[in-house]
Amino acid sequence: GKGKQPRALSLPAPCRHDAGPQPTGKLEGFESIDEAIAWLRKELMEMRLQDQQLARQLMRLRSDINKLKIEQTCDLHRRMLNDATYELEERDELSDLFCDSPLASSFSLSTPLKLIGVTKMNINSRRFSLC
Repeated sequence: GKGKQPRALSLPAPCRHDAGPQPTGKLEGFESIDEAIAWLRKELMEMRLQDQQLARQLMRLRSDINKLKIEQTCDLHRRMLNDATYELEERDELSDLFCDSPLASSFSLSTPLKLIGVTKMNINSRRFSLC
């Protein structure tokens, strides 16, 4: 408050070259305590704005990283499904050639595909989703 005795603070002087002794009750580089407090308030407000801008930027970056991770995962799953589909089609063609071939029943999907819920049935009917 204004009734309290001011303490001498050492704040950066705005371009003042005289290094002589300062009168009591004044701060170095400022005409009064009120001027120093106003300067501090302005600095704090600018820092707060910059902090908010950085927080928004960080949130955008996190969002972009997550989007890229999802796209990468979808792309990987798409490639695995395409490979599995191609393999199924190859085996179907082979089993058409050799009707009693054990190849027809030996096909099993890779574990990663099973983990994401792809089965021989839905890979043939293409009922799965690719994001």
